[in-house]
Amino acid sequence: MKKIRNICRRFRRSVRAVSPVIAVLLMIVIAVAAALFAYSWTMGYLDFLTVKADQGIQVQAINWDGTTLTAYAQNVGPSDVTIANVYIDDELSAAQLFDATDDSPLADGLLPSGETAKITSDDVYDGSNPQVTVKVVTADGNIFMLKKTVTTNTGGTTTPTYLYYKPITLGTVTGGPLSNFPVLVSITGDSDIAARATTGDQIYFTDDVGTLIPHELIAYSAGSLSAWVSVPNLNTGTVVRIYYGTTRPSYTPAAVWNTNYKGVWHLEEAGTGAADEYIDSTSNNNDGQGGNGAPSDTPVRVSGKIGYAQDFVSNDFINVGTGNSLKIQDTLTVEAWVKMDANAFGCVVCRQLGTGTGDAYTMFENTGPTASFYISGISSTASSSTITTNPYTAFHHWVVTVTTGTNNVRIYVDGQLSGTQRTLSTYPTLDDNPVIFGAGENDGTSNPNEWFNGAIDEVRISNIVRSPGWITTEYANMNDPAGFIGLGSEVQETV
Repeated sequence: MKKIRNICRRFRRSVRAVSPVIAVLLMIVIAVAAALFAYSWTMGYLDFLTVKADQGIQVQAINWDGTTLTAYAQNVGPSDVTIANVYIDDELSAAQLFDATDDSPLADGLLPSGETAKITSDDVYDGSNPQVTVKVVTADGNIFMLKKTVTTNTGGTTTPTYLYYKPITLGTVTGGPLSNFPVLVSITGDSDIAARATTGDQIYFTDDVGTLIPHELIAYSAGSLSAWVSVPNLNTGTVVRIYYGTTRPSYTPAAVWNTNYKGVWHLEEAGTGAADEYIDSTSNNNDGQGGNGAPSDTPVRVSGKIGYAQDFVSNDFINVGTGNSLKIQDTLTVEAWVKMDANAFGCVVCRQLGTGTGDAYTMFENTGPTASFYISGISSTASSSTITTNPYTAFHHWVVTVTTGTNNVRIYVDGQLSGTQRTLSTYPTLDDNPVIFGAGENDGTSNPNEWFNGAIDEVRISNIVRSPGWITTEYANMNDPAGFIGLGSEVQETV
């Protein structure tokens, strides 16, 4: 009020040259506004008064059970605060302060950012007044208050419902924005998530304003998880949220993989030769079978680049069928993580063209060793530079993009365009031959051969040409998933 009187004095000096009638009217307007402000502040009609920009206490709920008044106050500011006093209807309350999550005493009144305090008092309220003002005063004199109709519950107080999430800031993106980009989110041993989420059904993802976005959860256990999350518009620094501890809303994992993905195989399964056991995560259902049903010709599950992979030796292969979605005649992208155990020829992903000796398309290891690709309609094989970094027996990301035109058959290794590019003059003829991992069919029959010796992980086939920026960002994310994300602090959100 002293500040308001000073303003009035300065105003009187500034209006000496103004008509006395106008001056008097202006003085009355200012006086009335000041009185209304003071009355509103005193009575608590100003719901949320923040005195310091880096602090904010929001009183959310007030309950009465016939004996005890209970209020809930959340620290919505970025800094921890200390609660010094609580007033109820302007009377100093002998309030007890607790952590709203577990009812433990709030030590020294300290309320961390994002947390909620439960305030209980039974000495200043008798239940006769339907509206109560709760005023919270912090140790440095800031005041936050709410005037609200009391919720009466003779069976006990009603606790507000909360959701918990952490913001995830995504890393460097090349060529962004990238639309509907599947980001690998990998988190290890987060104690907050472990404390609230007992199963993967209690985890879901949203954009930075809380709108649900598709995800496919690969694994979850005790705060550690691996998931593919479709980010609508991915750029460097894009923020998404991971929610946990509440049953997730209805969602469809296949929605992570948009219509341009014709097959996505994570190869996490321990194969036995059973039909359809290697799951295609898209809606195309191009599920695979090991060894055409023979357990002895089924690859072995091993540690991969992302979770598990499949290890192939001679006679091992996976047949993912002859589905129409895999009969891609024009633009094409084939990709996989590949670890070679020998410097020798072997097919990684192959689709035979008819029963002759040509292939509609095949990604294969050539001696050198190099990542190589052949498609019916090019004059010769496109090959990468010799793979020598991190030796060739480590996992490398192979991507091939294809469309007609000069030098439009291109191979990328570890996110970079590598080696020779070839010209595709005509698209291959379509037929009903299968797509096979770990082997080819190049002997004029339908019997697999050209065996690959090594491990294969995360195979994808798309009917578009992925951009260089898309491929580089894929590699950065999958090569170092933990380094690609920045996990923020827990936020408690009131429902």
